[in-house]
Amino acid sequence: MQHNSALTGTVPDAAAFAIFKAGDTVVATSIGGAGETWITLAKLFGSRPNEELVTDIVGDISTNQVPLIGNYALDATTLPNCSACTGTTCTATSANVIVKSEGKAVFAKELKPGESFTYNARNDGSSVTVTFVKGQALSTTCPGKEGMTGPQAISVYVVRIVPPISAAQTNLRTATTTRPDEALTPVPTTAPTTSAAPTPTKAGMLPLAAIGAIGLAGLMLVMKRR
Repeated sequence: MQHNSALTGTVPDAAAFAIFKAGDTVVATSIGGAGETWITLAKLFGSRPNEELVTDIVGDISTNQVPLIGNYALDATTLPNCSACTGTTCTATSANVIVKSEGKAVFAKELKPGESFTYNARNDGSSVTVTFVKGQALSTTCPGKEGMTGPQAISVYVVRIVPPISAAQTNLRTATTTRPDEALTPVPTTAPTTSAAPTPTKAGMLPLAAIGAIGLAGLMLVMKRR
C-alpha cells in the first residue's frame, strides 16, 4: 500500500503562491529534512515521467535537474559583494544569466536584485522570462577568501517559460485502435490534492498537499540527484 505524506515548508519566495495552484505537479529541493526549507520549486509539464519538462521555477535554478520545456536551458553566475560576506558566502550584487536554446547560448544579461528580462527571439511562440530576486555568491573570489570551504551559495530566481506552440500539440494524445493507452489522461500525482489553492496566509509556508504531487517520493528523487 502506498503511503502519501503531506509536508509543509518555507517557500523560496512569495511568488510561489501566485505560480503554483491545486493539482500542479512539482519537483522540490529542500535544505535539511524533507519539507523544512525549500531551495527550489519547479512546475512540471507532461503526462508521463520520461516526458516531464519544467515550465516555471521559483528558487535556485542550479538545483533543478529536470530539462526545461522548449529545449531551453539557463546558466547563472552571481557576483559577490566582498564587503558583505559571512564565511564562504557573500551577498550577491548581481547575476549573469545566460539563456541557451538547442544547447547554444543565445542571450545573456546581468541582472541586479529585482531586475528581469524576457527572451523571445525564436519564431515558435515561446519565451523565457527570468527575474533575479536575491542571492548569494561564493566568497572565494574575494581577496583573502581563497581556498575557503563551507556552505554553498543559494540564490532565488523566478523563471517563467511560455512553451512553443508545438509543445501543447505534442502533449495532446488521442486514442487509437492499437494504442488506447495513448488517450489523454490527467497528470498523475503522488500526493493527495485539495480544492483550496495556496494562499500566503501562513507567512511563507506552503502546504505540500495544497498544490499536490510534491509527495515525499518526488522530493527524495530530487535530493538524490544533487
